[in-house]
Amino acid sequence: YNMAIAKCVYDMTNSTFMVSIVVVLSMLPTIIFMPIAGVIVERFPKKMVLVYSDFVRGILTILLGICFVFEFNFVLICIVSLSLGICEAFFRPAIMTLSPLIIKENLLVRASSITMIISNSVTIFGNFVGGIMLLMFNIPAIIIINGITFIISAISELFVSVKEDNLSKDKLDFNFRQIKADFVESKLFFYQQKSYVILLVTYCAIVFLLSIYAILRLPFFERNFGIETYGIAMGFLALGGIASSVLLSILDIEKNKYRVLLFSIVGMSVPMLLMEIPYAEVVVGVTFLYGFFNGIFHTILGTLLVIEIPIDLRARISSITTPLILLSSLFGQLIGGILGDVIKLETVIMASFIAVLLVGMNLRRVIKA
Repeated sequence: YNMAIAKCVYDMTNSTFMVSIVVVLSMLPTIIFMPIAGVIVERFPKKMVLVYSDFVRGILTILLGICFVFEFNFVLICIVSLSLGICEAFFRPAIMTLSPLIIKENLLVRASSITMIISNSVTIFGNFVGGIMLLMFNIPAIIIINGITFIISAISELFVSVKEDNLSKDKLDFNFRQIKADFVESKLFFYQQKSYVILLVTYCAIVFLLSIYAILRLPFFERNFGIETYGIAMGFLALGGIASSVLLSILDIEKNKYRVLLFSIVGMSVPMLLMEIPYAEVVVGVTFLYGFFNGIFHTILGTLLVIEIPIDLRARISSITTPLILLSSLFGQLIGGILGDVIKLETVIMASFIAVLLVGMNLRRVIKA
């Protein structure tokens, strides 16, 4: 679906900036509404929030595909992207709060790794087949298939079994004053937890830089190697993510997690400096290494940002930190889209990863603390 939408917009406009606009519109509602959605979600059964969020997204996406059978419309893409972003604003804090209720805290890194293995296995299949599907099927069919997967996801979530002890009748009865009080408590958490703030700022900065690469990836491959190679490369990227997840699910890195984190930043950045080499095999190999070390980076740092939060504050703190991370990604993709129209793509990509290396060194302050 992502490949289809990006290719559709890029083919219509021949502009990386317009591709980034669609991505921004899908993320903006999530960023705006999530802080409030997190407070609301905290008071309702998270399982049903997941079900309704996925069901609505499925219906919207299917309708978009049906409309595209008759005519491609950039404005319609933007409207549906905004709507999907609103659903995501409720989905994210719900699933981030629900997972730790099912999984023991000391098993979160390994559990996240196993989850990533399954997720990346499916992603590999999707990316390998994605390039071929774009040649064999039309874009509306791909969009409709994506909508169906949301419906399947909603049905599967009905079978989740979890006991949510923190729900009570009092929590369901809330008002603006209570929401304001919750935000004050959240502010106190950030003031007291300096190491957490360093982790969050570092993560946001690196996400910003990685998002510049993410928005330029498809145009880079389409200009230099073709959409089929892009699909293969994205498959290898996901394969790298699986390899890293397998490794993290086997090894116990609890005592050395920060050093492994630093190593993953170096590992995903240095190979990307070879992106200008005009050989598809080399670039696909570099993409695999990026996927491997990127998987380690996101798994460890993402888990740290969850387990450092007290369980009774997890939904509301996550509903603040997640929009900040998304905002970083949004600006990264927007800046990447602008730079991609005026500067050589390879130059922008390599400069971004040099900056990732420099920002990553900020984590040494957390290690010393």
